[in-house]
Amino acid sequence: MLVSMHPKPLKQNADGDYTLTAIGTLVNGSDTIVLDAEYTDIWVGLIVSGPNIPGGSIVEATSTTSLAGTNITTITINNP
Repeated sequence: MLVSMHPKPLKQNADGDYTLTAIGTLVNGSDTIVLDAEYTDIWVGLIVSGPNIPGGSIVEATSTTSLAGTNITTITINNP
């Protein structure tokens, strides 16, 4: 029996780039970013970029919790 595992497709924009945009709260010196909503398409190993985020940062962990009835994703990044 042959079993084929297909990875979950990534978000691809009209230019063919794989991107996902999220809004988060950064705290100086912290490697944790609290996002504004639930993001099920953010996985460990994805590259994170943006203002005030060190170049080469990668998602090391994700978690989603319920806050006042709204699911909120938090990511932890490596700080190279």
